[in-house]
Order: sequence, then structure tokens, then C-alpha cells
Amino acid sequence: MRAAAGRTTTKPGSPSAYAPGDVVVHAGSAMRDLLQLCDMFASCPDPVLITGETGTGKEVLARRLHRHGSRADRPLVVVNVAAIPHTMFEREFFGHTRGAFSGAERDSTGFAAQADGGTLFLDEIGELPLEVQPKLLRLLQEGTYQAIGDPKPRSVDIRLIAATNANLRQMVADGRFRADLYYRLQTLELDILPLRERPEDVLPLLRHFLSLAAERQVDLAEYFNRRSLAELSRHDWPGNAREVAIVARRAHLGLSTRGSVQVAVPRADGPSFLAEGPHDTPVPPPPAPAGLTAEETAERTRILLAIEESGGSRLHAARTLGMGRSTLYRKLTQLGIATRRD
Repeated sequence: MRAAAGRTTTKPGSPSAYAPGDVVVHAGSAMRDLLQLCDMFASCPDPVLITGETGTGKEVLARRLHRHGSRADRPLVVVNVAAIPHTMFEREFFGHTRGAFSGAERDSTGFAAQADGGTLFLDEIGELPLEVQPKLLRLLQEGTYQAIGDPKPRSVDIRLIAATNANLRQMVADGRFRADLYYRLQTLELDILPLRERPEDVLPLLRHFLSLAAERQVDLAEYFNRRSLAELSRHDWPGNAREVAIVARRAHLGLSTRGSVQVAVPRADGPSFLAEGPHDTPVPPPPAPAGLTAEETAERTRILLAIEESGGSRLHAARTLGMGRSTLYRKLTQLGIATRRD
């Protein structure tokens, strides 16, 4: 999900370019109320926990918190916890001194030091290794940490924002996340509703992403007929705003290259439906793989979205999904997805 509603600006050589502004795209009261809460939290020094499904725009809110706060002119360091191997997380987070371990030929500055004076955003906080969690709690409570190989504590001044699509409360109950860290992070919380619970935001988001692709303000009627727009507004969007962006990208590509729009939009619980342009002739959407459960179909959609966002690279998609390459290829085979790079 992009962080901005669009506005038209005038630039040399591009008189109607579509330039994102600073307002999150929405039409309903749910997101409006959440943004008001977000802006109220921006001026507070306490940690903020942002929760919501994948693709709902958690990083968008994190950037808004930083931009509207007192540290806006200081660094914003964004860290995807799931993308860092557990064995390397502590050295990446806290840094190390020369000679601290084999291969450490020079001092290294970690994320904590890089964010000094600014904001540290930890995405997928539920993936934080258990052994590192007490050290993050110390950083939050005392503002100190120790680099690997340095016996002296170091001080930093950071504002922490964390995000997750996991149920941290359940993880605490299962012993997979420290209760004291959870309650410290939960001082201020922002929960983003999935797009299926705020359908009034679907078409404004779709128009926004189409305008970004076209680099100008567009009308939805340029791309989709009324039936398609009705279907799109009712769709569950398991990939949330990220999935809307991919549908918009495909629609614009079709219109600009073939002069027509025909985009198959997969449902999590059944066959795809075809979203078409105003003058397109219906063609049957690609059949869903036979024998998949609803859960497997939803996972297939999630993987396909990750591959699409990675430009077809299965390796990059695996990193985005937080799984190993061999695990992804096994799932590709199980779910009927081509294993080659497109």
C-alpha cells in the first residue's frame, strides 16, 4: 500500500503528472479514525506496535509516525526482521568490533546505532529471536546495548516502531515471545483492518494505483466496465492493498500494450473472476488447481503475489515470504505454480 493519495501537479514536459501527496488513500471512517490516532501517537516518545495482515500498509503508518513526529529530520531505519538469519541478527542489530569473531576485520555499526536520534522500525517483530528479545527490551528501557566484542555498554536515543501480522498475544502464551517485551511494545497500538472489512476503500485505492502506473489522474471507467468494478469492490482481497496494486499494474500494462484490459483476479475460496475493460470480450479465467483446500488456495495467492512483486524471481520471493528457497520450491510444486523464473 502506498502512503499517499494522489494529486495532480504541473511539471515541465509532464503537465498532468500524478504525484503522490502525504495523505493515505481511504474513503471510509475506519482508516480515517486510525490515521487520527496515528497522528496523535506521532508526538509521543513511546514505542508503537502496528498490527495487521500482510499488505495492509503497516510500513506506511510507520513512515507517517516518523514524518509527523519530532524526529522527522533524523534517520528512519527500516529493518525486516524476517529477512535476517537468526544467527546473524544480533551482530546486524547491535554491531560488532574488529576481531569479535572470525571474519570481523573491522568495526561494524548496527541498526541501533544507525537509528540514533531517529526512528527504528522493526517489521515482522514476531520473528525476533528469543535470545535477542531481552536485549531489545534493555534498549527500550535503558537506552543502552552492547556491540559484540565490546564489554562497554553504548547509549542511543531511538524511537521504536514495530509491526507484525502475527498474533503476539498467542505467541506469548506459547512461550515464543517474551511477555515483558510484548507489553512494552504494546504501550501504543495501531491495528489496521484488512481491506475486506473496509470495502469502501477498494476503488479509491485502485484508482490511486492506476494513476501511479499511468503517471496521471485516471478514471476507473478507462480501465474497467461496471460489472468488473462491482466485482472488484466485493472481492475479499486476501493480499490487501498490495494485491490491489498488482491488479492495477496488470490492468495498465494490458491497456498500454494490447489496448484492452482482462485481468484474472484469484479468489481465496474459489475460481478466479475476470476484471475487464469497458469494451473487452469476456474470456474464461485460468482454472484454479484441482484438489486444493481453501487454506492452500489462499497460500497459493500469497506466493503468486510475492513472485509478481519480485519481478518473477523465485529467490527474491522466498526472501519476501521469509522462507528458504527449497521450502518455496516445494510449495510451488505442491500448489501447481511454475518453478522456473518467468
